[in-house]
This record gives sequence, structure tokens and C-alpha cells, in this order.
Amino acid sequence: MKAHGVIGVRFTRRSYEWGQNLLEYTAIGTAIRLPNTPLPQRPFLSDLSGQEFWTLLQVGYYPAGVVTGYSSYYVSLGSNMTQQLRGWFGSGSYNQEIVPFTQALYTARDLGMYRLVNMARNLNALGVVGMHIDYDRNVQEYETDNPTRYYLDLFVHFSVIGTAIRAQKQDHVIPKPQLTLSFTDLRPGQRGETRELTIRE
Repeated sequence: MKAHGVIGVRFTRRSYEWGQNLLEYTAIGTAIRLPNTPLPQRPFLSDLSGQEFWTLLQVGYYPAGVVTGYSSYYVSLGSNMTQQLRGWFGSGSYNQEIVPFTQALYTARDLGMYRLVNMARNLNALGVVGMHIDYDRNVQEYETDNPTRYYLDLFVHFSVIGTAIRAQKQDHVIPKPQLTLSFTDLRPGQRGETRELTIRE
């Protein structure tokens, strides 16, 4: 296709009942060509939309590639703490934090973000834009040999995806931000076209 890159990249994760311990990932995006621009050695990937990508070019940046961070974390409360929690909830006690579960969320997030940052550094990127973050939490209850005792487990799956960026020129200066509004024109003959209105100071 002789494309310069792929924008609007989206990853989809699926699991199937017939495939235990199996996850399926699919990626989809739109290949684009840039006018009057030589082809790179390899096409870039970006999760930015077409409008976001154009804005990125206008302010002097270029995608270095898609960066991701994934983390799956597991924590078990054990039967004693599970029984204690049931006692709290059963007695009508006030809501309170389950610290091991909270810590699992923090740990999964920190690991995922750490991996994304490392990927961006390996690409010599200045930063990451267009980030999409997703949490998947699942609490499971397990029985023990003693029918009166059981315990709870928490599985946390954290994922983050973004576009690492570089400056197009060595002496790049970040432009002053402008205030804009998205305007959808509903006048006859305009067919609901949308454009950005710049607010002058």
C-alpha cells in the first residue's frame, strides 16, 4: 500500500469459554499516505484519530509508534479475612476499604504504566499522547474442604495504549495553545459539517 503509517489503531481482547487460558487480540486501523513526504523505513502506528493526528503534525510532532502497558495481578484474601469481611457486611457495618484489593489495583496500574513508559523511552520519545486506559476486575469465590469456610480472590487486568511522539525538528518550540470550540454547522446545505473555531484573545 506504500503507506506512511496507520492511525486509529485499536486493540480488542477476547476470551472464549472453549479456550481456557487463551486470549485473542485483534488490531485494526487506517493506513494513510502523507503528501510530499518520503516513505519511512517502516510505517508508524498511532491510536490517534485523523483529526488528532493532523493536529499533532501542525504543532510539529510526529508519531514514534504505539506504546502499550499490560499487567495482570492476582490477590487472595484467604479464608480468615474473607470470614471477617462477611461478618462486617452481615452485621450491617458501614462501608469500608478492602485494603488488599485496593493495593492490587494500584500495583496493576503502576506495573502497566511503568512498561508503557519504558517502551516510549526505547523509542526515544518525548512523551505519550492519546492514551486509552482499561481496567478489568473479577472477584471469584472459592470453597475449601470445610463447607463453612471459603475465600475470595481478585483478578485485575490493566491495559494502557498510547502514541509515543517525537519532535519533527531538533530546534522545535512548543507553540502557544489556542482555545478552540468544535462547531457543527446545521444550516441548510452544510450537512452537519464539523469544524474547529479558534477563540481570539
